[in-house]
Amino acid sequence: MTRKSPPADKRAEEEVEVVLPAKTLRHVVTDDGRKGGPQIDMDAIQRAEKALDKLSVSFGMWMGEEIDTLRDAHAAAVAEDMKGEARDAFFRAAHDLRGEAATLGFPLVGQVAGSLADLLSMLPPNLEISPGLVDGHIQAINAMIREDARGDDNKTAIALANCLREASGQLLEAHGALDNDIGSSAETDAA
Repeated sequence: MTRKSPPADKRAEEEVEVVLPAKTLRHVVTDDGRKGGPQIDMDAIQRAEKALDKLSVSFGMWMGEEIDTLRDAHAAAVAEDMKGEARDAFFRAAHDLRGEAATLGFPLVGQVAGSLADLLSMLPPNLEISPGLVDGHIQAINAMIREDARGDDNKTAIALANCLREASGQLLEAHGALDNDIGSSAETDAA
């Protein structure tokens, strides 16, 4: 993965926009109304949307399970001095959370988990990662879940995600773990 933070003067001007995907399936299919054209069962689409709405009530519970997995993996990694299989399991938990958080309605949590996963995967295993930086990621994720920080309406959560991403980027850059100036992880994650 190649990421580089923009220069400090550019970061101050940047704004982050979190885009939440719509829960509608209508945009996927079209009915041109011509005879012989695709036959679309709009009732089936409505049933699918209702089923998704019913599933969405479980998203919070599933997110809780992912957070528990991350916390357990973090505790195990700390106990093993962030080395070996425990560090790998911690990375996998952060990586999984990065991928699942937006689907479960928490894109900001996904950004913070992504920043943590980058630290764990891009820094050499023999290099000690600042416990404060790792704990900051875990605490931010917990706070975002507790405060139900889901989108771009929560300026504090956005600022926290940006601060952690910047600190992580600086550490990665200091250890030569970043390649050419590709952009911040917010830009990469949004793509």
